[in-house]
Amino acid sequence: MSTAKRVTLLIGIVLLATSVLIGCSVLLKDGSGQSRKYLKLNINPPTTVKAIAVTEYDVTDLDIQVYDPLGVLLTKISWNVAEGRQSYLIPVSEQEGEHEIVVTHISNENGEVVEAEESAAFNIQAMFITVIDIIPGRIGVIYTSPGGEEQPFDPLDWIIDYWLDEIYTAPHTPVLEINEDGTFFWWEYYNGTGDSEDNGTWSFDGDVLTIDAGYGPEAVEITKYSDDHFSLVMGDEVHLYRRGTEPGGWIFDKTPTALTVSTGEWTVGTIATLKMKLFSFEAPDDGSYAVSWTDSEMPDPMICDAVLMVSVYEDDQENSFFVEVESGYSSPQTLDLAAGQTIYIIIHAWEQGGTFGIRVMQQ
Repeated sequence: MSTAKRVTLLIGIVLLATSVLIGCSVLLKDGSGQSRKYLKLNINPPTTVKAIAVTEYDVTDLDIQVYDPLGVLLTKISWNVAEGRQSYLIPVSEQEGEHEIVVTHISNENGEVVEAEESAAFNIQAMFITVIDIIPGRIGVIYTSPGGEEQPFDPLDWIIDYWLDEIYTAPHTPVLEINEDGTFFWWEYYNGTGDSEDNGTWSFDGDVLTIDAGYGPEAVEITKYSDDHFSLVMGDEVHLYRRGTEPGGWIFDKTPTALTVSTGEWTVGTIATLKMKLFSFEAPDDGSYAVSWTDSEMPDPMICDAVLMVSVYEDDQENSFFVEVESGYSSPQTLDLAAGQTIYIIIHAWEQGGTFGIRVMQQ
């Protein structure tokens, strides 16, 4: 994450803040004046849909089914990523007992269909809406509010930890440390080390987070989705995830695409906005190798439109040759490698996804 982005988060936070109420309960009556039981189902996609588990697949569709305690299908909803955020108010039966919601997350990438299913049981209350929040691609967790009360914010219970505003993460991903003593730090690296360019104090009052990075206190209301996920709005909605729970996963848990020595041709591909992709290269001989890439800012007969930052790591996946370099077309990054040495190349569509090209050439 760039320094400018962190400064926007820490200083300009209050200017465009809005309040979003999640998990509330509302009394509803039908046309006869009688109370009804309802389920409110929210589908809350982030800026880009999240990946199933730790694969490279993006969720494009949801299949949602709600059953009453006798197993009778009450409703079925099909959602596509093009629909964006949706909310459905669903009348449910008067049957007592646990209802069930079954959600199938579906990816269709170049004709390859991948599905992941999750389910949750819940009870409903007369006169109140039971709220269920679903995030496409967030497998294994369906957020439910039982109705009748809001979940309180408790800063000493859930927010004390390390947080990231990236969907995919790598060793060089900055991390926000929020401490119990009321201080915070933005660290340079995922493990909470390196330089801390931004720091200050924080406090909670209800669901209002107030921070002071040395420029005076600024306040913003936040939306808590779970103990591992909250968001705030600064023009665009910014989602923060507890370290270790980021939905796109750790980049080195993914299977890299192997590159070979190029004689000038590009390995081409597409990448979604905010996503990372992993490549590997094994040097066939001792020598100097140039890593180059083309994106929207680099003219070439192969026109590309992604905006990339590129990082290269050694085979231990910890030490880097370079991180987050934006230009690699006119000035390729040169590495001295030994025969059999493996490097890992991470491309990050930090601002805009699209098409790209990458290659490794021997000097």
